Amino acid sequence: MASRLRPLNTRIVIKPDNPDERTKSGIIIPDNAKVKPARGTMVAMGPGMLMKTGQRWPMPGMKPGDKVMYSQYAGTEIEVDGVLHIVMRDDDVFACGPADDRLLPCSDRVMLKCDEAPDKSKGGIIIPDSAKERPLEGEVIAVGPGKTLEDGTIRPLDVKPGERVKFQKHQGTDVKIGSQTFRFFREDDLLGVVESVP
Repeated sequence: MASRLRPLNTRIVIKPDNPDERTKSGIIIPDNAKVKPARGTMVAMGPGMLMKTGQRWPMPGMKPGDKVMYSQYAGTEIEVDGVLHIVMRDDDVFACGPADDRLLPCSDRVMLKCDEAPDKSKGGIIIPDSAKERPLEGEVIAVGPGKTLEDGTIRPLDVKPGERVKFQKHQGTDVKIGSQTFRFFREDDLLGVVESVP
């Protein structure tokens, strides 16, 4: 008899994408060297957060069948009918959408295009990638619908697409979407908006 897992509360069930079997040049990657995927397809979601009113409130903007991105270390791996799944909190997902190339931030997440680190020092010395400082500023590309409050209302985010923001050195999660790399943050992790002063 086939079975499935019905998640509770704010848990969701994800079928992770398969890890790459080969490098871009065709070399077979051994199992112990494969990178654990941080993408997958949501197959089920719980009823949501319990509000003070007694109602359940699911994470806005996510639904079963969506492609999702999450932290590489989030969730618990389980098998259901011999198929690997990951069960995690809906809040551990930072981007979702109908396809891999159309992912947008969830909840209170912000998607940034970070500034590029300079290739040369001011004196003209070429800086290798391993020695480059991570930039601490970027442009907001997209924002999630907002943070869900205890009464079930959604508070829109204070940052808007097109604004430039500052953030701390080791914050955010780098994600490659198509050929571009973006960094996802919680709005609370951003330091401030850079504004022009006349």
